[in-house]
Amino acid sequence: MEQHQFTRHAVSDLHDGDSGKNIVRIIFKSGWIDPERAPRVHRILKIHHSPRTLSRFEEYRESVKSKADEGGNGAVQVRDERCVADGNELLRFYCTTFACSLGQNGNFGVCNQGFCSVCGIIKAGFSPKLDGISTLSTSWRAHLAVPGDVEADFAFMNVKRAMLVCRVIAGRVGCDQMAVAVVVDKEDPGFDSVLAAGQSREGGGAGSTSDGDELLVFNPRAVLPCFVVVYSVASLMGNSSSSSSFSSAPAMIIFLISTSILVTMMSITRMEAAAIQQVSEINACQSRNSCRLRRRRMYR
Repeated sequence: MEQHQFTRHAVSDLHDGDSGKNIVRIIFKSGWIDPERAPRVHRILKIHHSPRTLSRFEEYRESVKSKADEGGNGAVQVRDERCVADGNELLRFYCTTFACSLGQNGNFGVCNQGFCSVCGIIKAGFSPKLDGISTLSTSWRAHLAVPGDVEADFAFMNVKRAMLVCRVIAGRVGCDQMAVAVVVDKEDPGFDSVLAAGQSREGGGAGSTSDGDELLVFNPRAVLPCFVVVYSVASLMGNSSSSSSFSSAPAMIIFLISTSILVTMMSITRMEAAAIQQVSEINACQSRNSCRLRRRRMYR
């Protein structure tokens, strides 16, 4: 049954006029701050998870809530109301690549290519071998996490870029910066995720909510990709009228409102071996490298 879903009905195409598609498009574009490199959305796909995947996500949420209700353990001993309520669920972005025709010409099943990151994540989730899954607060920040020339360099392999819109159980959020008295460690049961160095958090210290750009989540079960935005970046240099449409303040207001609506909705309902290896490393190691950089800063 689950195999049938993966091969036939892993995703569905959201058509124009669909309220969910409009909201996802607004969230994706509102977080884009560079008017000269405006994204063109080709299609938005909704991911259909198996009951087992959804159950694991909800079970992880419950474990985070239970730990928070007991006052936490490890470095943090404070009861956190947001974690108790919903595990501190956030809407985050994760940019990666794919190499198949997912969502085109009636192809709504995942492929078996080892270097197709999107299909791999949909089918098996994020790798537990990663030192941290890097999730970003906006589509623009997530876009920058993948090398800008990846499509051109691997065009012969039909590599394309995609953005995953994810539900993330952030839980107890630590802060990877020297200003915090408590040293954050992946193995510390007092924290479930880490806010990258130099970024702010409500209330300061080891709080529960995070508006920072990068959030490193340690448990793969904490991240549930819900939508795949297939897009490309076009240069709009010289188009002065586009600047106003990407004004940061209005865009952020739209982003926050749309995010709130979408979270509510989701709550309800080889050509060359070397080349293939390089693509795989781009997809699988971007979070790990980012995490290590943050930790080197922390222990200087």
